[in-house]
Amino acid sequence: MKLGLGFAGTGLWSSLLLIVIRPRSLAWATIGVPRPLRWAGAGVAFACLAVVYLVFKSLGPNVTRTAATRPEHSLVTSGPYRWVRHPLYTTATVAMLGLSLAASSWLIAAFAVAGFGLLAVRTREEEAALLRRFGNEYRSYARRTGRYLPKRGRR
Repeated sequence: MKLGLGFAGTGLWSSLLLIVIRPRSLAWATIGVPRPLRWAGAGVAFACLAVVYLVFKSLGPNVTRTAATRPEHSLVTSGPYRWVRHPLYTTATVAMLGLSLAASSWLIAAFAVAGFGLLAVRTREEEAALLRRFGNEYRSYARRTGRYLPKRGRR
């Protein structure tokens, strides 16, 4: 089953485009975020680009648009995957929350939360496929790493 971000993704990009082209059209969704916090949000979102690069570099030829695995796939447990099983999903959510601060928009934050909810559904599909493909190797990896955040006490 292919699961994209659908409405949440489309609405998010539309909102970002409107903020850039016609900022006043989304004034109704503006919240009072202090300027230093807005800059911090922009910095966090920008820093997430480096993490995204590391994620894709770590995945190499294992990147797919769906939860399916191919016979030639390998289980990636290095780079950001050393700490979490789904670093791209975590990074995308953090980046969008950073952008919501930078744009001072509750609407972008709402799309980020909705998008994360859809990613959580996709995660179940993806992990089921990884269990079928890698079995006990994936079970062991899942026990020692967090799904979206590093496990407490893990070095």
